Amino acid sequence: AGEVFYNTVGFLDKNAQSQPPEFLELLKSSSMDILREIAQEPSRRRDSVDSKLSKASAVKKRTTVAAAFKKSLTDLMLKLRTANCHFVRCIKPNSDKLPDKFTSTMVADQLRLCGVLETVEIRKAGYLVQQPYADFVGRYLAMVPKEMRYEFASARLEAAQKEAAATILQAEDSALYALGKTKVFLKAPMFHALEERRREMFEPIARVIQAAWRGYTVREQMREVREVHQLLMTSMKDAGHEFRSETCSPKAANRATILEDTLRHFDLLLMQAVSLPIKLGYLHEATKVRTHMVAEAALARRLANLTMQVNIFEMEEALAQADNYKLEGELVENVKRRLEEARAEMPFKRALQAALDSDEQEELRTAVEDATAKGYHELKKWLQPSGAAAMEKAMARLNELEQERAKKSAFLAEVLAEVERHIVSVDLQAVQEVLARCAAAGIADGAAGRLRQRCSALLQQTELQRELHTCLGSVELESLEVVVHRVEEAIVEGGDVALPVLPKLALDMEEAARRLAGGEAKTTAAARDVNVIEQAKSALEYCTDLDQLVSLQARLAEEMGSEVTGASMEVSAEAKDVEVRLLHHIERLKEEIELVDTLQDAIAVGELKPEIAEEVWAWGEKGKWAKGPEYWIRKDGWRIWRHFKEKKDKLRKIDVAVTTLKVAADTFDAERMEAAYIECCELGVPQSELQEHNKIMTQLQRRHVVRDLLSRWGHDEARAANLRRQLELLEAQESGMESVIVLQLTRLKNSRSVETMRQHLRKAERAEIRDPIVDEIRKRADKIERQEP
Repeated sequence: AGEVFYNTVGFLDKNAQSQPPEFLELLKSSSMDILREIAQEPSRRRDSVDSKLSKASAVKKRTTVAAAFKKSLTDLMLKLRTANCHFVRCIKPNSDKLPDKFTSTMVADQLRLCGVLETVEIRKAGYLVQQPYADFVGRYLAMVPKEMRYEFASARLEAAQKEAAATILQAEDSALYALGKTKVFLKAPMFHALEERRREMFEPIARVIQAAWRGYTVREQMREVREVHQLLMTSMKDAGHEFRSETCSPKAANRATILEDTLRHFDLLLMQAVSLPIKLGYLHEATKVRTHMVAEAALARRLANLTMQVNIFEMEEALAQADNYKLEGELVENVKRRLEEARAEMPFKRALQAALDSDEQEELRTAVEDATAKGYHELKKWLQPSGAAAMEKAMARLNELEQERAKKSAFLAEVLAEVERHIVSVDLQAVQEVLARCAAAGIADGAAGRLRQRCSALLQQTELQRELHTCLGSVELESLEVVVHRVEEAIVEGGDVALPVLPKLALDMEEAARRLAGGEAKTTAAARDVNVIEQAKSALEYCTDLDQLVSLQARLAEEMGSEVTGASMEVSAEAKDVEVRLLHHIERLKEEIELVDTLQDAIAVGELKPEIAEEVWAWGEKGKWAKGPEYWIRKDGWRIWRHFKEKKDKLRKIDVAVTTLKVAADTFDAERMEAAYIECCELGVPQSELQEHNKIMTQLQRRHVVRDLLSRWGHDEARAANLRRQLELLEAQESGMESVIVLQLTRLKNSRSVETMRQHLRKAERAEIRDPIVDEIRKRADKIERQEP
């Protein structure tokens, strides 16, 4: 063993020999005091813990360290005697009990101190190798002459094998080996010498075998290299790239998939060339060719996509790149043809858009006729969807303008007919309404002028009738005579435009004539009351002048405040009822005037605020003005209210459309974004507010952008679903317009939007698609329309 360190602290106490308990009990039972004191001395030296033990445990014999070791050793020896022992030497690699850690000095000390090294030396000093004769002859047979090898190899008897072993060892030192009964015993030097001689015998043979194998391996590798070389050369030549040539030759690009397949085949060959054990010297050139082929395949795919698009700038750029890469074939020709057609459409498209912006009927007719002459009235002949949309809008707008023009002509004819009917009317309000319609229609001459003169005469007679009626309520005959004289002059001076005297004016004139003829200075109270009540009733039906109504109400109150005789009691009761109605009428008219002023202020504002619109709307709902024209006193009130309602509805639609656009942009719902964007444009939302959403819509039309967004937002179910639908749509667009429409119709299987279904069905009809999904969606739309009220 090595050096061992002991700690002597407490050594004696731990190994103190205790007296047997019986001996102490015997001493305690002695009659001698000194013996009893000796017996008590060990008890006083016990620990406090031992003193707390019970009497039964106190008498138990205490176990020392030496006693415990002795007992453990005894148990071990008993186990060893009853077991079949196999001794294993365990070597600890480190003292930290950690894996993969080897302390060489510690291991060397263990091997040295345990006697392992001495055992090895002892083993080496004896016969280290002990082999049976058959194994020994078989291993070292190559060391005997060739003519004896067959004889020894066929030996089966132990004596013959022993003789063969002796022949092999006859030239060796006999002190280093021994021949036993069944085995050959070899010392270490002898064993190593035999192994070295055996290796020298096999080395020339091994060289021959290795040379043959290496030659075979290299020939197989060169055969593979030649095959890959020939395939690479052929592929590069087919791609238009001659070996060690700086330029490329023209190549056909009929389909993008052909170039992509060629690129994939070239990549496989290049991977084989890289993995070859013998490297090709032109791999860097092949890599450059691959880069060129990648660009050509991407360009071919771009050209294939452009055959379904109408972006003139991108087509020109792609054709310039195709010319640079010397691409020829159907793809290039198709894009060139499409570019020419798109350029041919542009002037007609711009003319249609300019005509739509100007909204002039003649300009629209000219633009539509020019486009129709080129056959663009068939919308499916347009390459650009915006051109087809402009043509469709232009034709619809032209039809609307023609209808408006026809309606305007009919309206003018109707207005002129009303003018002719009212040229002899005495209804001032009706004449004024007809004149207002003439002003709205722009009619100022002819019959309208004559009607305007008649209206002036009616106004004059109405004013004279008021003055005459006022004079009839007074007692001054001079004032009455003056007014009567003015009325007679007005009727005489009217000439051709003078109208028959107003009925009320004729009655007042008769009354005035009776008073002047009979010398009456004052009418009775009952007559005055009847006259005022009739005027009030008439005003309740036709008058919208607040000042006139207030004046009439004051007169009515004055008449009712005068002394009432027994004959006029019935008239006074009717006057009270008329006064109450007139006061309510005046209050209602005041509220209407205030509401109309508020409505006009709200309409005049460029951008109506939602809170103001809701407040005014609540006011109108409370007063029942929103229910219909019969609730209005003012004739223009309902028209102003409808104008305000249209602006409020437009504001609500803009708010809903912008909110829908924001939600669709946030969830990448391209279809809803497009519909909301079109609605915002139609409602007049400024383009500055839609610019960011327009960028998102543009990005969602690119497949690589959609794939990137899908990889980024794949954890969000709503966004991922919309992005997958858009990716399917873009892939369908590559297949053709028919696939796009069929895909859109397929998505409408669970929809309840009849308008959207009809829109896509019209597209399918224009594209002449004959797919079962078209009939299915048409039946669904018809069914929903029948179910809805």
